[in-house]
Amino acid sequence: MSVPGEMETPEALAGATGAKNNELAFKSKEYRTRHENARRLGDAIAECHPADACILMEAALADLLSERMPPAPFLGIMPSARFWAEWASVSELKAYCLASFERLSAADQSAFLAHVGGRMQ
Repeated sequence: MSVPGEMETPEALAGATGAKNNELAFKSKEYRTRHENARRLGDAIAECHPADACILMEAALADLLSERMPPAPFLGIMPSARFWAEWASVSELKAYCLASFERLSAADQSAFLAHVGGRMQ
Protein backbone atom coordinates (compact mmCIF):
# COMPACT_ATOMS: atom_id res chain seq x y z
CA MET A 1 0.00 0.00 0.00
CA SER A 2 1.41 3.39 -0.93
CA VAL A 3 1.29 6.50 1.18
CA PRO A 4 -0.81 9.32 -0.34
CA GLY A 5 1.47 11.61 -2.33
CA GLU A 6 4.35 9.11 -2.23
CA MET A 7 4.50 8.75 -6.00
CA GLU A 8 4.91 12.51 -6.30
CA THR A 9 8.41 12.54 -4.82
CA PRO A 10 11.43 12.15 -7.13
CA GLU A 11 12.61 9.23 -5.01
CA ALA A 12 9.32 7.40 -5.43
CA LEU A 13 9.20 8.11 -9.15
CA ALA A 14 12.77 6.87 -9.53
CA GLY A 15 11.91 3.75 -7.53
CA ALA A 16 8.95 3.00 -9.75
CA THR A 17 11.19 2.49 -12.78
CA GLY A 18 14.47 1.99 -10.94
CA ALA A 19 14.60 -1.80 -11.01
CA LYS A 20 14.49 -1.97 -14.78
CA ASN A 21 16.93 0.94 -15.18
CA ASN A 22 19.34 -0.53 -12.62
CA GLU A 23 19.48 -3.76 -14.57
CA LEU A 24 20.52 -1.89 -17.69
CA ALA A 25 22.88 0.52 -15.95
CA PHE A 26 24.76 -2.19 -14.08
CA LYS A 27 25.40 -4.10 -17.32
CA SER A 28 28.14 -1.59 -18.05
CA LYS A 29 31.42 -2.84 -16.53
CA GLU A 30 32.71 0.72 -16.19
CA TYR A 31 29.60 1.80 -14.26
CA ARG A 32 29.76 -1.25 -11.99
CA THR A 33 33.43 -0.58 -11.28
CA ARG A 34 32.84 3.10 -10.55
CA HIS A 35 29.87 2.26 -8.32
CA GLU A 36 31.84 -0.33 -6.37
CA ASN A 37 34.84 1.99 -5.94
CA ALA A 38 32.61 4.83 -4.74
CA ARG A 39 30.85 2.50 -2.30
CA ARG A 40 34.18 1.25 -0.89
CA LEU A 41 35.46 4.82 -0.60
CA GLY A 42 32.32 5.86 1.28
CA ASP A 43 32.63 2.85 3.59
CA ALA A 44 36.30 3.63 4.28
CA ILE A 45 35.54 7.27 5.07
CA ALA A 46 32.69 6.23 7.38
CA GLU A 47 35.08 3.93 9.28
CA CYS A 48 37.61 6.73 9.89
CA HIS A 49 37.71 8.96 12.92
CA PRO A 50 35.95 12.21 11.83
CA ALA A 51 39.15 14.27 12.19
CA ASP A 52 41.10 11.79 10.06
CA ALA A 53 38.31 11.63 7.50
CA CYS A 54 38.35 15.42 7.14
CA ILE A 55 42.10 15.49 6.60
CA LEU A 56 41.97 12.68 4.04
CA MET A 57 39.03 14.15 2.14
CA GLU A 58 40.62 17.62 2.12
CA ALA A 59 43.86 16.18 0.72
CA ALA A 60 41.99 14.14 -1.89
CA LEU A 61 39.95 17.15 -2.98
CA ALA A 62 43.09 19.29 -3.22
CA ASP A 63 44.67 16.62 -5.42
CA LEU A 64 41.61 16.45 -7.66
CA LEU A 65 41.44 20.23 -8.01
CA SER A 66 45.17 20.52 -8.66
CA GLU A 67 44.74 18.19 -11.64
CA ARG A 68 42.31 20.71 -13.15
CA MET A 69 44.35 23.82 -12.41
CA PRO A 70 48.03 24.16 -13.19
CA PRO A 71 50.16 24.92 -10.16
CA ALA A 72 51.46 28.46 -9.98
CA PRO A 73 54.39 28.36 -7.56
CA PHE A 74 55.60 31.78 -8.70
CA LEU A 75 52.37 33.35 -7.43
CA GLY A 76 52.67 32.10 -3.86
CA ILE A 77 49.88 31.01 -1.54
CA MET A 78 47.85 34.27 -1.51
CA PRO A 79 46.05 33.67 -4.83
CA SER A 80 44.81 30.31 -3.53
CA ALA A 81 43.75 31.88 -0.25
CA ARG A 82 41.92 34.67 -2.06
CA PHE A 83 40.23 32.16 -4.37
CA TRP A 84 39.01 30.16 -1.36
CA ALA A 85 37.87 33.33 0.41
CA GLU A 86 35.68 34.29 -2.55
CA TRP A 87 33.60 31.15 -2.01
CA ALA A 88 33.65 31.01 1.79
CA SER A 89 30.69 32.08 3.90
CA VAL A 90 31.01 35.03 6.29
CA SER A 91 31.04 32.68 9.28
CA GLU A 92 33.84 30.63 7.68
CA LEU A 93 35.83 33.78 6.94
CA LYS A 94 35.53 34.96 10.54
CA ALA A 95 36.33 31.56 12.03
CA TYR A 96 39.40 30.91 9.89
CA CYS A 97 40.62 34.48 10.30
CA LEU A 98 40.47 34.28 14.08
CA ALA A 99 41.89 30.75 14.25
CA SER A 100 44.75 31.74 11.94
CA PHE A 101 45.46 34.90 13.93
CA GLU A 102 45.55 32.93 17.17
CA ARG A 103 48.15 30.54 15.72
CA LEU A 104 50.54 33.36 14.80
CA SER A 105 53.46 34.30 17.02
CA ALA A 106 53.14 37.53 19.03
CA ALA A 107 55.48 39.27 16.57
CA ASP A 108 53.42 38.09 13.57
CA GLN A 109 50.20 39.14 15.29
CA SER A 110 51.62 42.64 15.82
CA ALA A 111 52.77 42.82 12.21
CA PHE A 112 49.35 41.65 11.02
CA LEU A 113 47.51 44.19 13.16
CA ALA A 114 49.80 46.96 11.88
CA HIS A 115 49.08 45.83 8.30
CA VAL A 116 45.29 45.72 8.64
CA GLY A 117 45.25 48.79 10.91
CA GLY A 118 46.85 50.83 8.15
CA ARG A 119 44.15 49.68 5.73
CA MET A 120 41.34 50.73 8.05
CA GLN A 121 42.32 54.44 8.07
